[in-house]
Amino acid sequence: MRQAKYDVAIIGSGIAGMCAAALLVHAGYKVLVAEKLPQLGGRCSTIEYKGFKIPYVAQEKPIGEYGVEAAIFKEVGAEFDLVPHPPIIYRIRGKDYQVPEKGQLSFLLAQCCKDELELDRIRTALRRARTWEEPSSSITFRDWLLQFTENETVMGLLQNIMCALLMVRLYEVSAKEVIRFTKVGMTRWGHTGRPRRGNIGLIESLAKVIRGRGGEIWTRSPAKQILARDGVVQGIVVDKEGDEIEVTAKAVISNTGPKETVRLVGEQNLDRGYVKELKENLHHGSQMLISFASDRPLLEYPGGLGMVGARRVVNISCVTLTCPEVSPPGKYLHTAQCMPKSNFAPLDQKTEIEAAIEDLRENLPGFDRYAEVLNTSCFFNEDWPGYRNLAGYYPSQKTPIEHLYNVGDAVTPPGEANYSATSVRIVIEDLETRVKPGEAQQDFEDYPQGY
Repeated sequence: MRQAKYDVAIIGSGIAGMCAAALLVHAGYKVLVAEKLPQLGGRCSTIEYKGFKIPYVAQEKPIGEYGVEAAIFKEVGAEFDLVPHPPIIYRIRGKDYQVPEKGQLSFLLAQCCKDELELDRIRTALRRARTWEEPSSSITFRDWLLQFTENETVMGLLQNIMCALLMVRLYEVSAKEVIRFTKVGMTRWGHTGRPRRGNIGLIESLAKVIRGRGGEIWTRSPAKQILARDGVVQGIVVDKEGDEIEVTAKAVISNTGPKETVRLVGEQNLDRGYVKELKENLHHGSQMLISFASDRPLLEYPGGLGMVGARRVVNISCVTLTCPEVSPPGKYLHTAQCMPKSNFAPLDQKTEIEAAIEDLRENLPGFDRYAEVLNTSCFFNEDWPGYRNLAGYYPSQKTPIEHLYNVGDAVTPPGEANYSATSVRIVIEDLETRVKPGEAQQDFEDYPQGY
């Protein structure tokens, strides 16, 4: 078996894996990124079809002081080419509302509540939960809300926000987790932008930095195994387009999700409690993204339309209105973020798509006449999910194997809404205290072939 030596091997080229690689090469580490697919980016990538740049998942990213990724791009010198996201319009009971810059939630609640008494009751409950004592984790957010209102329009509004940002329905997440998210993660998502050239534009900017500083990126190169000895990671085995290579490394970062990391390193090499906890508590979030084209905008709002009380559609955007680069001349790209009926019940893909299409027909005049569906991405299973973990369970970025880390949306800190890049900073800061640039080359220099 051929061998290669790196300071750090990274499995997967999603946004977290690529951010980690860029930070490491910027600090002088010799890095390899191994990606199993033909193109980079994982779920944060782009489908090129009929001249359109179609996202796998929604493209918005936090910007300015709220953007963890923005700060990483700036630090490593990668282009972070985003267009600020215009304000979203909300459709409530068939009427569209433009949200003010401040007091957005209060404004929207006021449109949903039956009277001032109900509005005051809900706002007071939310304020106390945020500033005095968080509610219990043993009650769902929906059941907690039912103590203050039975108004289904209010439920629908908060359902829309949770589906858009946490990928959960109100009865699938605890009240504590939602309140915790409103303190941290929701602040980030109030200030976002769209990639001018699609998600792949961001990934390519990072790839340019990684390669420019001596890092390597292998596509069509799945990791077959994570190597460990005496509880310490030793590297990975990669099938590089049919050529099996043993990559020795002082540290390994997995961007494939904790369950896949366990499979690659082998359950027998891990602490039993760690494996048991992952199996019992880690659950993926499901989502759909329907992308469709037309020769005219089917939606006049550049910031998109939030759908309160729809069957499946959470929001609709005409991406071309802010990023014309994603469409051929004279064409418009639209996306509909959709939430299936459940994260825990079996899902029928056809039924879920049909329900979402009905929402689009009802809310976009001329949909059947002018829209051409280009792609429907269904993230219904743990191998290719919307999120790799739902709010409420927060596994460590570290594994029981020394110098083996996870990054990505399964291992974000509490309150961060599965935001991938927040885990990267934690891992890199720890790794830099344990592994110095160039150590791998020196330490593995005298190992015999095929050890």
